Amino acid sequence: MGKKHNICVICNLPYYGQGKYCCSIKCKSVYQIGKKLNITDEHRKMLSEKATKQFKNKKISQEHKDKIGKSSKLRWTDKEYKDKMRINHLGREVTQETRNKISVTQKGRKNPWVTEYNKNRPKVSGWHHTKESKKKISEGVSGVKNGQYGKTPPIVKGVKFIDRKGRLFKFRSKWEEKLAIYFDKNNIDWDYEKITYKLNDDSTYTPDFFVKDMIYEVKGYPYKRSIEKFNLFREEYSHLKITLANRQYFTKTLKIKL
Repeated sequence: MGKKHNICVICNLPYYGQGKYCCSIKCKSVYQIGKKLNITDEHRKMLSEKATKQFKNKKISQEHKDKIGKSSKLRWTDKEYKDKMRINHLGREVTQETRNKISVTQKGRKNPWVTEYNKNRPKVSGWHHTKESKKKISEGVSGVKNGQYGKTPPIVKGVKFIDRKGRLFKFRSKWEEKLAIYFDKNNIDWDYEKITYKLNDDSTYTPDFFVKDMIYEVKGYPYKRSIEKFNLFREEYSHLKITLANRQYFTKTLKIKL
């Protein structure tokens, strides 16, 4: 259900906000003057039109304009004011004539986003990076320069699991869940993605399960990049006891159906 709106008693337009009778300060001032003088709605409308013409034809100095612009910018830094204006303009319809006026004022040099630099810039549609440029970009975001360096990839969906100690985990696959269930049934203490290891190619590797001095890495479908990285990790940390928990390990060693 949409939010209920009010009708301005001066301009008869719908508005959303805290105002009881009027949609804006201008309409409110006209309403208050009319209330004091007990004037009719027609007279209020005439006063509104008169005030509009008065401000429209009034010449304002550049100094005054700068002051207004500065105060307006400061006002929009206030979060409460932003929220109030958003609510007041919510649901208000803009006529096509007003849209056209806004479009005209924003075209060409009047638009702050259109500068001489932007005008003369070549279009990048269909343009590609050179090999040298790609290499520079890659070097700039690889290894320790990458913001995700040393962090495990976030688990978006995952499989939620509560172990026998009441700890909540989110696994990346059903196979990891099955291995955790096997550990709990056999009263084996384990941890998940506990330590991250640095590799010589400036990347990192985080194994799945840690059981005392043993590491278990669950691999379902043997993706080439995934297997290569696992083999690199096993070579560089050959002193660690590492077990690859693949399909054969699950079905033949652990006797777990997949």
